[in-house]
Amino acid sequence: MISTVSKRRAFCGGMLILLTYALGAAQASTISGLINTSAAFSPTNQSSDSVTYFNAPSFGPFPGAAVAIGEFDFSIPSTDSIVAATITGHFGSDSLGSGTSQLSLFLNGVALASCDAACSINSETADVAWSYTFTAPQLSSLLSGQAILSAVQRSASQMVLDPTSISIQTAPVPLPATLWLLGSGLLSLFGIRRR
Repeated sequence: MISTVSKRRAFCGGMLILLTYALGAAQASTISGLINTSAAFSPTNQSSDSVTYFNAPSFGPFPGAAVAIGEFDFSIPSTDSIVAATITGHFGSDSLGSGTSQLSLFLNGVALASCDAACSINSETADVAWSYTFTAPQLSSLLSGQAILSAVQRSASQMVLDPTSISIQTAPVPLPATLWLLGSGLLSLFGIRRR
């Protein structure tokens, strides 16, 4: 005859296995890529490739109007939510052999980075790296599945950017079935304990 303690242990072990399976079935994932700066997304881009950007020289007035630099389209699985996002790039371009004017960058309206006068001067000799990590409230700006990079020019000359990359982390949203499984297991455990 199997004792009550053995039954409880077997039940708890089984529930732990089911819970582990249910919670681990869906894994977090990363969506990443480069902002596409081709003419289809950025009519002001003078670069012949689809990852670097430079516009025609401008001499004012400043600050200028915001211009589209490029776009990154992605899809989020319907069972996931965005939990983190980071975007990185360089002011100026070693590959194009050019520095940049002063400018400010935005992604879907979120201010990312600015290149001030010192940055502009430094970009003449080497790319100036920048990076931005989205805060939790700003992640909602990415829910459309479209990340649009824009810039505002703040001084004479031209805006120049080397490739800009984006990384978006998603994680499964807890499923009602998982919660039901956990709840029913806990209720069953409570019921066995009361006997």
